[in-house]
Amino acid sequence: MENKTFETSDLPLTAFLVMKGLVLTTAKKVGGGKFLFVLDDPNDIAEQLALEYVNSDFCKFDNHIRSIKKLIYTK
Repeated sequence: MENKTFETSDLPLTAFLVMKGLVLTTAKKVGGGKFLFVLDDPNDIAEQLALEYVNSDFCKFDNHIRSIKKLIYTK
Protein backbone atom coordinates (compact mmCIF):
# COMPACT_ATOMS: atom_id res chain seq x y z
CA MET A 1 0.00 0.00 0.00
CA GLU A 2 1.34 3.41 -1.02
CA ASN A 3 2.01 5.94 1.75
CA LYS A 4 0.04 9.01 0.63
CA THR A 5 1.41 12.41 1.60
CA PHE A 6 0.54 16.05 1.14
CA GLU A 7 3.21 18.73 0.68
CA THR A 8 2.91 22.46 1.21
CA SER A 9 5.03 25.48 2.05
CA ASP A 10 2.13 27.21 3.83
CA LEU A 11 2.67 27.28 7.61
CA PRO A 12 -0.90 28.28 8.60
CA LEU A 13 -2.37 25.60 6.31
CA THR A 14 -0.02 23.05 7.85
CA ALA A 15 -1.15 24.02 11.34
CA PHE A 16 -4.80 23.68 10.25
CA LEU A 17 -4.20 20.23 8.74
CA VAL A 18 -2.45 19.05 11.90
CA MET A 19 -5.35 20.44 13.93
CA LYS A 20 -7.68 18.37 11.71
CA GLY A 21 -5.74 15.17 12.44
CA LEU A 22 -3.11 14.82 9.73
CA VAL A 23 0.37 13.94 10.98
CA LEU A 24 3.31 16.20 10.17
CA THR A 25 6.24 14.02 9.14
CA THR A 26 8.70 16.57 7.73
CA ALA A 27 9.31 20.26 8.38
CA LYS A 28 12.40 21.83 6.89
CA LYS A 29 13.85 25.00 5.42
CA VAL A 30 14.42 24.71 1.70
CA GLY A 31 16.23 27.99 1.13
CA GLY A 32 15.30 31.59 0.47
CA GLY A 33 13.24 31.75 3.65
CA LYS A 34 10.90 29.05 2.37
CA PHE A 35 9.78 25.87 4.07
CA LEU A 36 8.54 22.43 3.10
CA PHE A 37 6.00 20.60 5.20
CA VAL A 38 5.04 16.99 4.47
CA LEU A 39 2.01 15.42 6.11
CA ASP A 40 0.74 11.86 6.08
CA ASP A 41 -2.53 11.81 4.15
CA PRO A 42 -3.58 8.13 4.12
CA ASN A 43 -7.25 8.92 3.45
CA ASP A 44 -6.45 11.45 0.69
CA ILE A 45 -8.34 14.26 2.43
CA ALA A 46 -5.74 17.03 2.55
CA GLU A 47 -6.96 18.78 -0.62
CA GLN A 48 -10.52 18.88 0.72
CA LEU A 49 -9.29 20.13 4.09
CA ALA A 50 -7.23 22.81 2.31
CA LEU A 51 -10.46 24.09 0.73
CA GLU A 52 -12.11 24.00 4.15
CA TYR A 53 -9.20 26.06 5.50
CA VAL A 54 -9.61 28.77 2.84
CA ASN A 55 -13.25 29.22 3.87
CA SER A 56 -12.60 29.04 7.62
CA ASP A 57 -12.28 31.57 10.41
CA PHE A 58 -8.75 30.19 10.92
CA CYS A 59 -7.76 31.58 7.51
CA LYS A 60 -9.44 34.91 8.26
CA PHE A 61 -7.55 35.09 11.56
CA ASP A 62 -4.23 34.41 9.81
CA ASN A 63 -4.95 37.13 7.23
CA HIS A 64 -5.63 39.63 10.03
CA ILE A 65 -2.35 38.69 11.72
CA ARG A 66 -0.49 39.31 8.45
CA SER A 67 -2.19 42.69 7.99
CA ILE A 68 -1.33 43.77 11.52
CA LYS A 69 2.30 42.69 11.05
CA LYS A 70 2.49 44.81 7.89
CA LEU A 71 1.15 47.77 9.83
CA ILE A 72 3.75 47.33 12.56
CA TYR A 73 6.74 46.74 10.30
CA THR A 74 6.01 49.56 7.84
CA LYS A 75 6.20 52.27 10.49
